[in-house]
Amino acid sequence: TPDNLTAWRDEMCQKLLKKTVRGRMVSVRTFCTWLLDTGKIKMIPYRKKMLPKLKKSGPKFYATAEWMALDEAAAKINANARLAFNLAYNTGLRLVELAGNKYRQGVLWDDLTWNPDGSVNLTIREEVSKSMAGVLRLDPGTVALLGSRKSGPIITMPRNALRHIFNKCRKIVGNPKLTIHRLRHSFVKNILERGEGDLKSAMEAARH
Repeated sequence: TPDNLTAWRDEMCQKLLKKTVRGRMVSVRTFCTWLLDTGKIKMIPYRKKMLPKLKKSGPKFYATAEWMALDEAAAKINANARLAFNLAYNTGLRLVELAGNKYRQGVLWDDLTWNPDGSVNLTIREEVSKSMAGVLRLDPGTVALLGSRKSGPIITMPRNALRHIFNKCRKIVGNPKLTIHRLRHSFVKNILERGEGDLKSAMEAARH
C-alpha cells in the first residue's frame, strides 16, 4: 500500500540511504507496472512524489582536456586498463560489459571484426550487454591500442582492479569526484558536441 511504501522510504532516508531508496523504488514501480499489466492488481500503490529528492550533482561527464590528462595517467600505469577506459570513453561501454562479472562475460577478441580499410567493429552480444545488443565502430585511437589480434577476453582485468587504477588516475589529474561510469556519459556528450546526431541517436549509439 502507499502507507507501507511511505513508511519504508522514510525509514531508509533516516538512515541516509537516499540513493539506495531511489534505486529500489524504481524497481518497485517497474514490478507494480508488471503486476498491473498481468491483471494481478487493479491499481499501482505508488506515487512519484514518494521518491526522495537528492541534491543536484556536479558535472556528469569529462571535458576533453580532463579526459586527455586521465588517459595520459592511465598510459603510465597499465596498458590494459587504459584500453578499457578508452573503450568506455569512445564507445559508451559499461564497466560490466567491458570486464564482465560472475553472471556475464565481458567483450571478447572474437567480437571484433577487422575491416579491409583498417577500421574495426565491435559486436556487443546479448549475453554481454546490460541493455541491448549492437555493433560499435571503434575510433582509430582505440584501434591503435588494441595491438595485434589475440584470443579470449579483450579486458583481462577484473572490475575492482579497473576501479582501483581509475581512482589512482583521478587522483593524479586532481579530479576525484567523477566516476568511471562518467566515461560512458562523456561518450554521449561527445556525439552531441560534434553534431553527429540528436539526443535520440546518441541514446541509440549508447544502446540505452
